[in-house]
Amino acid sequence: MKTFKEQIWDRILEHEDDVFIAQDFWDIAEHETVKSILNRFVKAGQLMRVNNGLYFRRVYLPEFRQYSLPGHDAVAYAIARKYNWQIAPSENLALNILGLCTQVPAKYIFISSGPYAKHPYSHHTLHFKHRRNAAILNTHPVTSLVIQALKGLGKGKVTARHIAQLRHKLTDEQKQILWKESRWAYAWMHKEIRKICEGYTGEAPSSSLSKRDQVWERILNDRRKVYIVQDFWDIAENETVRSILNRFVKAGQLMRVSDGLYYRQVYLPKYRQYSLPGSIEFAKAIARKYNWSLGLSENMALNLLGLCTQVPAKEIYISSGPYVKYRYFHNTITFKHRRTAAISNTHPITSLVIQALKGLGKGKVTARHI
Repeated sequence: MKTFKEQIWDRILEHEDDVFIAQDFWDIAEHETVKSILNRFVKAGQLMRVNNGLYFRRVYLPEFRQYSLPGHDAVAYAIARKYNWQIAPSENLALNILGLCTQVPAKYIFISSGPYAKHPYSHHTLHFKHRRNAAILNTHPVTSLVIQALKGLGKGKVTARHIAQLRHKLTDEQKQILWKESRWAYAWMHKEIRKICEGYTGEAPSSSLSKRDQVWERILNDRRKVYIVQDFWDIAENETVRSILNRFVKAGQLMRVSDGLYYRQVYLPKYRQYSLPGSIEFAKAIARKYNWSLGLSENMALNLLGLCTQVPAKEIYISSGPYVKYRYFHNTITFKHRRTAAISNTHPITSLVIQALKGLGKGKVTARHI
């Protein structure tokens, strides 16, 4: 059986180009134990402390007669991982990284879901600027990088040369990821991404079904209850999808729940009325539309998990988006902006349990709750 120190070192060797944080090893040992082991590696010269809580394994480069250093982007992403922020390079930095612009930015600026912050590294300063930007939330780094680069080029200014460069730069796997997540980009960007990912979109080269029939078939087969236009962008362009969905509404096949949100009603003979989507499904669809991270309020989480029988008087959700209210039939659904790690980069179950534990309070979680 290997010691904690040996297990941590083995993992470092497996990912030798990465910048590490203590949380990367929490599955091996407790936080204090991990920090102690990493500090011993630093004292022994096996690791370099890049910044507070950030570590890197240096490798000697004989041709340059010096040790390797991590790139600015690797350090930035490690800082983001430490604080559970979502980040993306600024537009100019994204253009430079992808080779669409040879000019090196004067400042290393990243847009972030966290607060405005500066972190010194080497002879430069990494700037993190808070933005409520759907393009950087819940997406793969490649997706946010390309979206930022396209934004930097501007609408109507993306040329065939740019498309060819991006097609050459991205791997097949990255193109598949980019296409899958392109629904979070602006409609004009989605058209350009379609060109970049041509051949990797997973679309059938030809289909006997019309676009309208393909959309309806997905509605019938998909378990999702409330739909947004982006759910069908892999079938057709934004305007075409909107037109098809609006025709379904006029024909009574779909119900428009809110602007850009659609629901397929089912007649319930037992109650002699049509079904309606639950408020949680409505909230999830709103969050999906704007690509917000979403979590229940503490009281709602306690009620949903059966730890409290009292039904909350208000339906409140914490989100990475702005403070906003939506009228939903006889209720008002409130979204409150929170910069909290509990709802960022986590599975809905994780954020649900974290919010419930937060609602119970430190030291008040009993054996019955467990």
